[in-house]
Amino acid sequence: AVTKVTPATGHHGTKITIEGTSLRGQGGKVAAVSLVSVAATIVSEADKKVIVTAGKGPTSEKKGDITLTSDTGAVITNTNGFTYISAGVIKLVKPDKGQVDTLVLITGERLCGGGTKIASATLVGKAGTIVDGNCDLVQIRAQELGSTKVGDVVLVSDTGAIVSKTNGFTYQGKGNIEKVTPNTGQSGLLVTIEGTTLLGGGSTAVSVTLSGLTAQIQSGATSNTKLVV
Repeated sequence: AVTKVTPATGHHGTKITIEGTSLRGQGGKVAAVSLVSVAATIVSEADKKVIVTAGKGPTSEKKGDITLTSDTGAVITNTNGFTYISAGVIKLVKPDKGQVDTLVLITGERLCGGGTKIASATLVGKAGTIVDGNCDLVQIRAQELGSTKVGDVVLVSDTGAIVSKTNGFTYQGKGNIEKVTPNTGQSGLLVTIEGTTLLGGGSTAVSVTLSGLTAQIQSGATSNTKLVV
């Protein structure tokens, strides 16, 4: 018999602990678990406790049975023991392209997937640093990937619930300064900086320093390949 389910709600990726008695059904192990008819991944199993992660279930709320099947074929059912909640959704990734240190704002609904906070985030498979956020808005700082690549934005909550956006972010090759003309001077000198991906995925440069001192960016003189300051 199943006596306790923690948590009893969640969606894709949520880690669920199922407690009870004779959960192996007198067999050697629990061979399969389903939540609301959706196969779950078994993390660990024992006669009194089984831990699983929820598979991709319905996108809207649905309640149903928890079913454990032992290696002997014995079936243990907990009627209406789990509820798939409405799936979280990422609506906007801004900017949706960038490189190392880019601040990316992710907005949507139910981003925590039934949890209380975002525990980790990845951009194109690379872990990002969470700067701030809640279950509707998350800001993360992109880390170095080293190559141009398109991939998913994935948020994982403290319950393990996963909310993702397919091909939601593009890593651009790291920007490079290739030429500074002239490379010596004093106050008032016009300096041209040339290179590749100088705006790092943004639309304009907001600050430039020369030898640690703030330079004035010339209006209309910024692009991915050239800046005049």
